Amino acid sequence: MGDIEYGKLRCLVVDDFNNFRVTLAGMLTKMGFTQVDQASNVNGLISACEKRQYDLILSDYDLGPGRNGQRGLEELRFRKLLNKRTLFVLVSGNASKEAVLATYDNEPDDYLAKPFTAKVLQQRVERLLTQRQALLPVYKALDQNEIDKAIFLLTDMSISNTRNAIPAQKLLGRLFIEQGELDKAERVFSLALQSRPLDWARLGLARVKALRGEKDIASEWMEQIISDS
Repeated sequence: MGDIEYGKLRCLVVDDFNNFRVTLAGMLTKMGFTQVDQASNVNGLISACEKRQYDLILSDYDLGPGRNGQRGLEELRFRKLLNKRTLFVLVSGNASKEAVLATYDNEPDDYLAKPFTAKVLQQRVERLLTQRQALLPVYKALDQNEIDKAIFLLTDMSISNTRNAIPAQKLLGRLFIEQGELDKAERVFSLALQSRPLDWARLGLARVKALRGEKDIASEWMEQIISDS
């Protein structure tokens, strides 16, 4: 498990089915997490995040009647209850590309398709936490509103020949969009696509088009991504 100190991290599991919630919490405990909270719906998710900050949130998409996990993520970000370091993973039995694309305005950090094994969970969580560890200087700069510093760090990482280049490019593109720098965001996504057809980069370009008011073109691009699946 590398240098990740799981015992120092706090995790939240959100699912409306008690048995799955307990099973998932047990998987995390066996990985080394000692602080695992649970919630059964969006109200519980919001309440938990009002009380404390989490390093990792695993939320099911379908949480029964009312708001789903995606809506919960949107509310958390709107209310600024998540810091940049919090990893939000959406768990769903529907892993279709249409379902993934429906979240592109407020993307989670990752998706996890049910059913999955403890081994798959550990591999995914370890990869995300390793990436987060590499990006900690960026998150710290963002939390302190040092946008120029964050952009500098991400730019340097995005052109490096390391495994962190792609997550850095993804975060840099999002950051440029947040800052209204659409031309720069477009360049980042276009550069990423020169290596291979990455859906997050294609989605980023579609979002840039939509923000420029070219909604018909953005819709066409979204439909093309779906048809290529």
